[in-house]
Amino acid sequence: MKRRFWQRTYLVTLLLFLVCLYAGLFSLAFYTYGQSVESTESACLAEMRYLTRSFERDLHDMEEAENGTSPKLLMQSYAQNYEKQRVNLAFLENGKEIFSSFETTPPLPETDRITQIKADEERWILIAGDVAEGRYLLLYGRYAGDLDREFRSLMLTYAAVAAGVSLFLAVFLLLLLKRLSLPLEKLRATTERIAAGDMTVAAEEKGKDEFSALGKSFNQMVGTIRSQMEQLADDAERKQALVDNMAHEMRTPLTSIRGFAEYIEKAAVPEEERRDAALRIVSETDRLKKISEKLLDAAFLRENTIEKQPVDLARLLAETAARLGPIAEERGVTLRVLPGAGGAEGDPVLLSMLFYNLTENAVRMVRKEHEERVMPRARVLAEERLSELLAHPPKKNSASNPLDFLLGKQKEQPSGEEVTALARKKEEIRQQLVRGEIEDAELELEVEEEAPTLEVGGSSISLGDMMGNMMPKRTRMRHVKVSEARKILTDQEAAKLIDNDAVQEEAVQRAEQNGIVFIDE
Repeated sequence: MKRRFWQRTYLVTLLLFLVCLYAGLFSLAFYTYGQSVESTESACLAEMRYLTRSFERDLHDMEEAENGTSPKLLMQSYAQNYEKQRVNLAFLENGKEIFSSFETTPPLPETDRITQIKADEERWILIAGDVAEGRYLLLYGRYAGDLDREFRSLMLTYAAVAAGVSLFLAVFLLLLLKRLSLPLEKLRATTERIAAGDMTVAAEEKGKDEFSALGKSFNQMVGTIRSQMEQLADDAERKQALVDNMAHEMRTPLTSIRGFAEYIEKAAVPEEERRDAALRIVSETDRLKKISEKLLDAAFLRENTIEKQPVDLARLLAETAARLGPIAEERGVTLRVLPGAGGAEGDPVLLSMLFYNLTENAVRMVRKEHEERVMPRARVLAEERLSELLAHPPKKNSASNPLDFLLGKQKEQPSGEEVTALARKKEEIRQQLVRGEIEDAELELEVEEEAPTLEVGGSSISLGDMMGNMMPKRTRMRHVKVSEARKILTDQEAAKLIDNDAVQEEAVQRAEQNGIVFIDE
């Protein structure tokens, strides 16, 4: 597993400290042991000198007394006196041992030199020296095994101290480094969230240390990236809106051109209307050309500059109203241009696009809102008509004598019983409609034929919407299911309930009040 930076720092720091600690403790232990050995050797050497002088003095006194006492007894007395101090003595004369308190006399060391030996795994300090002007050789031996035991005990003590200090240091250093590395951990978590796409997070900026400065710099970088991303998003949105608007503007004249062309080709119209349709084709072609030039004008799109020229607003508004007239009439809206529009300076193509979109949106929006208002009442009326059609289906037109009307003959009226039976049947059917029991039943319904459609820009455009009342409406009988018939009848009833005068008034007011255009004169 890959370790983090603070973990590597923790391990390296702890290792270095433990090496230094144990090296220092063990160096101190060996130094203490060496000092103890040196001190013991010095004490042994001093004691050897004192013993030599004392023995020489006692030997001299014994010889002057001439009491016949053997020197061996004096040597034995000294050996017994020092035995309690765990010191052994040996006396030699001419290389021959006279007396020894050693269990086994060790090899003689160099004279006046301190020597350490091990006997039975125990340490001894030996010193050899001449006594009584060289008559005897004194071997001094002190037991030094206590020094080794003290050293081992000291080492165990230092090891225990080092282990306790190491444990304390390990815990303390772990907590300290985790605390110190906490800002880096938070910054790492912040970068992971940013990498996941969350640009709303920010690094912590508490304190005045390097981590705080790093957090401030990081936040500045993130803020710069965020603002650049927002700017790019805004630019992309504006470009997309521009492309959408241009595509819409180009689609409108294309639809008009094809619609008028098919109208001229298919419909039997008077020459005057044919000529009017041809003029509109020419007008829409010119408008399409101007829009294309604006779209291809790279300087216009990049610098958003407009070449201003005098524009007759009254004429421009009249042309807009003429182009939108058929669509407005289809939706029950009448467009009129009020006098007093005056003139201004601007781009006539862009102003025409602006007025066209403004007026078209007002007409479509107001008509849709009025349809939503009358829709509840339209559904009720549609249910009534649907139950009527199911209870009393319309009969096909039979051949009749044209003279019947001239002679005053009228259709037979149903009797009272028939009317009652019809009403009862209608109520039963209405209940079935409410319960949804006959949704898949079929009936014959008179519907308007759909006007021809054009596929432009991936969507269908109705020529009826574009041509308005210029193309005659035709109806035909269709077999439809109840569910589809309900929708058709609801749309028909809604169209009857809409107050076209109110739609016209509100659309005009909406365009006047909410459609505000600022023109720089």
